[in-house]
Amino acid sequence: MIVTVSNDTWFGASIGPHQHLQMARLRALENGRYVVRVTGNGITAIINPRGELVDRAPQFETTYLTGEFYAMEGLTPFNRMGSLPIWLLAGLFLLPGFVRRR
Repeated sequence: MIVTVSNDTWFGASIGPHQHLQMARLRALENGRYVVRVTGNGITAIINPRGELVDRAPQFETTYLTGEFYAMEGLTPFNRMGSLPIWLLAGLFLLPGFVRRR
C-alpha cells in the first residue's frame, strides 16, 4: 500500500487537487498497489491497483472516508525496470544524429 498525505488547501478551487489525484492514480497503476490519498482540503480517496477510484470524499467538506484495501505481492514491470526502457529508447533515437554528425 502507498499512502500519500497532502495539504492541497493553497490550491483553492483550481485544478491542482484533481491533478494530484490523477498522479496518485498513476502511481497505483505503475506500482500495482493500493493508494490511500489523504488531504486536509483536497480530494481524499482510495485507489485500487488498476488506478481506479474505489471511493472518494468530497472536496471542501469535513468528513471521513472508510474502505478496504488488501496487501499486494509481486513486482510490476515498472518496479523492475523503472524508466530504463524510456532512456534506452531516447538513446536509440539520438544515436543516428550523433553518428551522422561525425
